[in-house]
Amino acid sequence: MKTVKLLPIVLALGVTLSACQTKKIDCSNKEGLSAVIAALTKDAEQEIKSTNPTVTLSAIRAAINNLAFSIKEVRTSKQDPNSTKVFCEAAFVVNVPVNVIEDAEEAMKKAGYDSNVELALEENGFEISSAAANSYQATISYNLQPTDDGKSTLSRIDEGKTQVVNAIHDLIVWSMAKNELAKQSDKITQDVIVIPEVKPEVKIETAPAEIEPVQTIDTAQTFNNEPVFEEFFQANTGENYFNCAYKGKTASKKCLVTITEVNASIDSRIRERYEPHYTFPKMVIKWPDGDVSRYVSLSDNSNDEILNLANRNAYQVRDNNPIDLFIDSQGEEHVHLW
Repeated sequence: MKTVKLLPIVLALGVTLSACQTKKIDCSNKEGLSAVIAALTKDAEQEIKSTNPTVTLSAIRAAINNLAFSIKEVRTSKQDPNSTKVFCEAAFVVNVPVNVIEDAEEAMKKAGYDSNVELALEENGFEISSAAANSYQATISYNLQPTDDGKSTLSRIDEGKTQVVNAIHDLIVWSMAKNELAKQSDKITQDVIVIPEVKPEVKIETAPAEIEPVQTIDTAQTFNNEPVFEEFFQANTGENYFNCAYKGKTASKKCLVTITEVNASIDSRIRERYEPHYTFPKMVIKWPDGDVSRYVSLSDNSNDEILNLANRNAYQVRDNNPIDLFIDSQGEEHVHLW
């Protein structure tokens, strides 16, 4: 497999050195094409790191090096007889190994995303390439220009950089997400299987009337910035008293809500673009008007606008009764069982 060596790039500007070079170059200049590939893979590396800060650069580079990149179907789009700069178009080709495809598609399946690598690449402007099996290509525009001394070639990507960087990002992140999603899936399965027995003889004490909600949250932030929910759950792990309603009837006392754990999503960019399954808190809700104890797991894999949801749908393990958790205009927290 071809290994792409990353060269120092600043603002997508590629510089390569050659021992001897004339001032006139063409769009197929070997050093120039190498610099174009290096610039694109470097940008993809930085994009992956920005959305996955806990992943090491060495792991990202190793994953990128599993892909093979090449530039085919080179043609000159513009050439100025009074300048050494040449403007070009070509097909940027990425060859994806079978194991990378399998890992990425398994992660998509575990995340509840009904797609595959080919469709994901199509969303970024790629199409199947005839260059080789499991190869995909997208059109890019770039320009090349030798320095005055003829020892270096400058390259710059004019069009197509975003789609190439996004495609590489998604391929690598999905393939690397396989193991993490497998861990989350195992944990969710364990949570569902272990359901404590409800004992009728145990009576739940009603919450004292003087107990206030644990926390007041700025409503505007709650409605428009999803991380507030995650931060809220993290901050309130343990026992909390919320306003509650059972089958539409509001209870006179607050109900006891125990938040036992919180699992954050693995990648914010993938969550926003593909809406995979991700897990919110596991909760035990004890209602003041009876000895009801329910284990629920909050999650969302719907097609709603994630960042604008004011409540989260949860499902009781045993009979799938929906539960809502929301914050009212006064900043008080509520849970509803319907």
